[in-house]
Amino acid sequence: MLLVRHGQTEWNRDGRYQGRSDTVLSPLGHEQAHALGTRLEDSGARALISSPLRRARDTAAPIARRLGLELAVDERLCELSYGEWEGLTQIEVKARWPEALRNWKRQPDAHPPAGGEPLPLAAERVRQCLNDIATALPAPVIVVTHAGVIRIARLLAEQAALGAFRQIAIGNSELCALDWPPRRP
Repeated sequence: MLLVRHGQTEWNRDGRYQGRSDTVLSPLGHEQAHALGTRLEDSGARALISSPLRRARDTAAPIARRLGLELAVDERLCELSYGEWEGLTQIEVKARWPEALRNWKRQPDAHPPAGGEPLPLAAERVRQCLNDIATALPAPVIVVTHAGVIRIARLLAEQAALGAFRQIAIGNSELCALDWPPRRP
């Protein structure tokens, strides 16, 4: 599987929590999406699936055109919900919920954002989705999704603790190759 993070949005540029907010790609994000199509041209991908959020679908569309693939969508590839933090910068979150932000940074697996999706629930959603993709679609598969989903997928594949969620950095339009299902140690 090739996991792809969507291109840049204005909220990414501004450092805002996006979560389930359906933001659009910035001009740079559109350039990144087209560059991904070119970069993935020789990937041998036989299937392409995306999060339903517009920033992911708009990143996946040029890839689909360039590779001649049909674009499928799966709701389970949506970004984590950041609840009341969506649309806010970290400085704004810190001003309103300083203790909650500290807890999120220290133990994201135990302290979701106010009204947000707990990491263990998100991990189960991602695990089921990746299992279904690996079973139903011909490999290699390109999956266009979000940083949170990719972080979780990497932790699951590495059989690492969800508490390491915030230690993984995933840039806009970044690729991550992933063997799925995870191999037993």
